[in-house]
Amino acid sequence: MLAASRQAQPRAPVVVLTGLDWVLLAAVNNFFHVTPTERRALLSAAVMAVPFNLLLFAAENLVFLVFPVRPAAVGPGDFQVLGRQIFTLGLRTVVVLLGAAVAALFGIVAYVFSGKSLAALTAVTSAVLLLESAALMPLLALAFERFDPSAHTPAA
Repeated sequence: MLAASRQAQPRAPVVVLTGLDWVLLAAVNNFFHVTPTERRALLSAAVMAVPFNLLLFAAENLVFLVFPVRPAAVGPGDFQVLGRQIFTLGLRTVVVLLGAAVAALFGIVAYVFSGKSLAALTAVTSAVLLLESAALMPLLALAFERFDPSAHTPAA
């Protein structure tokens, strides 16, 4: 039971955010004058939305489970909470940006070597994003196993 809930944890937000991404991309496609080249780029973005969102939420969950913080300050002038929130936001941003940059680098190399094929760029970038997300899953599972709400969540 615990293993099933741990595996399903990133699924719901990934599915919801991907659905919102697809709705936004479809709206751009339908309400603006989109050229065929731009339409292919929108399709490429729609394909890469799933692995990118998976990386995004895996990083979010991992950082929270390793560095749990209270969502709001206890009193006025509680700068320690603000500092922790800035630190965790920065850490999540660095993890996601590094992952996206590495995936984009591999995708650009594939794009150049394939004769500027957008399909190659999309496939390679998506595959690298999925591999990065898969690499974070064991760390996420370990952090989840070690997380104890009674000890790691401060009292309100």
